[in-house]
Amino acid sequence: IRESGPVLVILGCASCYGGVLQLSGVGDYIVGLLSNLGSLPMLLIAAILLSLLHVGVGGGTPAAVTTIPLLLPMFEKSGNSLMLLGVLMGLGQLIFLCPTDATFWFVKEGSDISVKETIVAMCVPATIVGIIGLIFLMVLDPIAATIPGL
Repeated sequence: IRESGPVLVILGCASCYGGVLQLSGVGDYIVGLLSNLGSLPMLLIAAILLSLLHVGVGGGTPAAVTTIPLLLPMFEKSGNSLMLLGVLMGLGQLIFLCPTDATFWFVKEGSDISVKETIVAMCVPATIVGIIGLIFLMVLDPIAATIPGL
């Protein structure tokens, strides 16, 4: 309990915050702002929203749980791949992984290393992987309809 308790509290609070965003209408407002960026690909809009919520909420899972219901209607109407949206929700949590994330503190406390060492060991590589993954998904997006299962 001493080791994992603080992390569970952080995740619980982040999930509550995600629910508040949805119920308060702030999420719809954010989607409205992002939908005005019509020239951007839907996956990029989803990645931007997910990243902003991830930093603000403090957890990738609550950010994804908030992002999916907000963007799902837009994805369904546009005909974009829902499979790629799902992959983005998992992979996109790595984009801009920072000390607001509960995973950061779980690794820091479990490894008994400094904040700076955790940033170098975890945040930088995770962000690189997240951005490379997003680029890969953006390349797949235009041809997703031709690939079985996407």
